[in-house]
Amino acid sequence: MNLYFRLLITILKALRAPRVTPGDTVELALRVLPTDLDLNGHMNNGRYLTLVDLG
Repeated sequence: MNLYFRLLITILKALRAPRVTPGDTVELALRVLPTDLDLNGHMNNGRYLTLVDLG
């Protein structure tokens, strides 16, 4: 459910952003939430790649 909310926020921000042409650089800032961490307090590769996929 957490990722659906993040996807919705990302889509809404993309709709408000200016048009991007091929070759432009785009930055997407994401925040790590406590639900993204494992028991050791680290973000694992699976969760990281899932968040990068939102971009």
